[in-house]
Amino acid sequence: EFVIVIEGVCADGTVLNPTIILKAKEFIAEWFKKVKGVPEDILFGWSHNGWMDEKIAQNFSTYKAADQFQLLIFDGYSGHINIEFLESCISQKIIPYCLPPHTIHWLQSLDVSIFSPYKHQY
Repeated sequence: EFVIVIEGVCADGTVLNPTIILKAKEFIAEWFKKVKGVPEDILFGWSHNGWMDEKIAQNFSTYKAADQFQLLIFDGYSGHINIEFLESCISQKIIPYCLPPHTIHWLQSLDVSIFSPYKHQY
């Protein structure tokens, strides 16, 4: 199986806490609080297939939003988007910007600039 790690960097240079998504039928966050070396600021999520879904997307995207408008750039895979997600974005002053589906490896700046060396090494 695989694990998805969602990372985010804001235009002001701050870094969002990473979110780790596990494939699971059920999940209890306290499982990881007792593991040595796991930072307290990591957010955990789970889904039946281990991918980002609309519930995780909604929680992740509202994490940093404050009173100012924020731009959220993400892969336009349909599993991220539903009416609740869009309504949450509107209420939290988040402007969702969907890249074409499954183009994350070519168009998202963190994948191209920051994580590219890691992909080539491993």
